[in-house]
Amino acid sequence: MGGMKKTIASIAEKYGHQSHRLIDIFWDIQDRFDHVPPQTIGIIATELGITDAEVEDTLTFYHFLHEKPAGKIKIYIDTSAVSQIA
Repeated sequence: MGGMKKTIASIAEKYGHQSHRLIDIFWDIQDRFDHVPPQTIGIIATELGITDAEVEDTLTFYHFLHEKPAGKIKIYIDTSAVSQIA
């Protein structure tokens, strides 16, 4: 966990510990660990000065962020109403 905490701190520092850069931080974490491990939520929240709930809400809102390791190739199917109009 110590190495993970240092990695998260380094990533947060890269983005100036700014909470509005949360998606960028998630991308970097996901690139490093192939997902955003659940145990990073508290670390991210502390580094950015926001609540765990805010971090978790953002993480679970976006389909391209993964809490568990995902396969190397990802396929996304758009079933939204807008995509069906064409």
